[in-house]
Amino acid sequence: DTAYTFSKGDFNNIPGNVLNLNITELPSSGTLTYDGVPVTVGQNISASNLNKLVYTPASDVNGTAVSDMGFTVRYNSGGSQDVDYTIVINII
Repeated sequence: DTAYTFSKGDFNNIPGNVLNLNITELPSSGTLTYDGVPVTVGQNISASNLNKLVYTPASDVNGTAVSDMGFTVRYNSGGSQDVDYTIVINII
């Protein structure tokens, strides 16, 4: 049950110059923290600080698509994208 620390590279499939992520859905299993504090729905995470975003799986859980989380993005230009993104979390 190893925690996973996100990086900007985990979000490379998002077009544009991302300023921050807005969390719209918490993981369905496990916990998501930012700088050691539980993340809440609606929280903004700066793209420059994604290395402070950590997912910790539930105890004794493994496999593919064991959890997911949702977010929207805000760009450096000030605009936001209304498209919801989902990250599927696999635990091996």
